[in-house]
Amino acid sequence: MSSPATTAPLNTLPPPDFSDWLSPILVKELRQGLKTKAFIAIFILVQVVMTLLVGMQLLALANGASRGAMVGFDGFFWAFVWIPLLVLMPARGLLAVSDEVKANTLDLVQLTRMSAFRIVLGKWVALVAQSLLLVAAVLPYAVLRYFFGQVNVVDDLTVIAVMVAVSFVFTAFAVALSSAPMVFRIIALVVFLPFMFSVGISSLFANRLGFMGMSGSAPSVWLIVTVVGLYVYLLLEIAATRIAPVSENHSARKRLTALGMAVVANVLAYTADEDVSGLWFLLCTPIWGWIILEALCEHTVRLPSLYSSWARRGLMGRIAGRVLYPGWATALLFTGILYIAQFNAVYQISQQAGSGLTDLKQMELIVTFVLIYASAIAPLPVLLLFPRVRQPIWLYVLIQALFGLLFAIASIVAGTPGVTKEAAYRWLAPFPPSALFAFMEGGTDGTPLDFYFKVTLAVVVVLVGYLGFRMIKEFRAISGLEDQSRPDGEDRVTPASQSSS
Repeated sequence: MSSPATTAPLNTLPPPDFSDWLSPILVKELRQGLKTKAFIAIFILVQVVMTLLVGMQLLALANGASRGAMVGFDGFFWAFVWIPLLVLMPARGLLAVSDEVKANTLDLVQLTRMSAFRIVLGKWVALVAQSLLLVAAVLPYAVLRYFFGQVNVVDDLTVIAVMVAVSFVFTAFAVALSSAPMVFRIIALVVFLPFMFSVGISSLFANRLGFMGMSGSAPSVWLIVTVVGLYVYLLLEIAATRIAPVSENHSARKRLTALGMAVVANVLAYTADEDVSGLWFLLCTPIWGWIILEALCEHTVRLPSLYSSWARRGLMGRIAGRVLYPGWATALLFTGILYIAQFNAVYQISQQAGSGLTDLKQMELIVTFVLIYASAIAPLPVLLLFPRVRQPIWLYVLIQALFGLLFAIASIVAGTPGVTKEAAYRWLAPFPPSALFAFMEGGTDGTPLDFYFKVTLAVVVVLVGYLGFRMIKEFRAISGLEDQSRPDGEDRVTPASQSSS
């Protein structure tokens, strides 16, 4: 007689661990980061220094020292808060992506079907989590200082919160740099390190200099938090763009972000105070500048699958794609739309700030934005002559530097005896970036119609006409790629495929 068959229990697997609910890249980076010698050394050093500082302050107060004698201890306390938060911990992000590239493990990570943005986001969150762990270890010492007397705990915690927000941005900046070439990393650090120390010192004396006076204004705090989030997102998108496959369209995300920020700028210009709208515009300007720079230096991607997500949305999707697809041709339209939105915001802010703009001031504002747009697209004809340049951004910056050099030479000539500023700047008219510098300095004595409308704007019309002709040809190739992206058009031969072959 055979024994009855035994059935295995249905629930033989253990319950899911907490790490199973998190992103795999985040779990990996957290486990590796918390075990590194750098984090352990920073954590122990901060704890030892904080313990010694608090102990020495207690001994000094026990010996009858006044609160004024504690200023030196306060300086050391804040120094060992902002140096780890703003320098040491963000600096660990400089190897976040480059280590993966050196170890040839980036391709293995991408095989997990995680997008490039999820990869860099996981690395950033892991670094930020370690920084927050360091902050949590410092908070008891910050509260303990209250018992020493003449210490405002709320102000101290507010300053720490500002440092944490700045640390988020610095960490994202380091992660973005880790995906860049070594030369670019060195140049960026040489330029950026003094700024980091100046921010740390200003945060150190924030409660004395009134830097946190804005904390009582809810719109300003909301504005700063929003801008911090935008900076972090953009920097992570920059890092993701460098490691992403060609099939991922990160250009659309960045351009939509820039256009959304411009819409918010216009809403604030109509509804909010001019200080709030002006601060928003000022803080968004670096983001707009970098997105425009990247967009104008992009090449059209000859991959039909990249265009399917917008082409399948019909006519409106194709129209939106003419602004959001990667490439310099779509960047022309994107930059123009963005500058029009910025012009309207600046116009409304100027109207709120004063009693109104005179006709001359309105004309100068129009000329300024036309010259800014022309200056942004001026290097494109040269970039189109060298389509195989590996780093088009460097070529773009070099061309703009040459225009700046022309303006510097004109400024030197204007300083010679017997030469007026207007006469020295007149020969800059055929070069829009140089003419913009001259116009911003007031080299035409506030008469734009006399100088810029006759020559510079004529050059702008020719430049836009030439690039518009090239743009139309590029759009025809994009239309072919959109047709190829449809399932029934995979075997079609388009101009884009012929040119790529």
